[in-house]
Amino acid sequence: MNYILLVIFFLLLCLIVNVVSPFIRNLLKFKDNQELENNIGGKLVKFFYKKK
Repeated sequence: MNYILLVIFFLLLCLIVNVVSPFIRNLLKFKDNQELENNIGGKLVKFFYKKK
């Protein structure tokens, strides 16, 4: 049972490091009208926050 919790914790940590952190970093760049990075965070910001 402890191994399952360890694996779940590791997967959540990977999700935070690889998706959430670049998304927040690119969202701050988007709000300052700077160029977005070419990673999954930049693509998510472009998808969710399209300029009108």
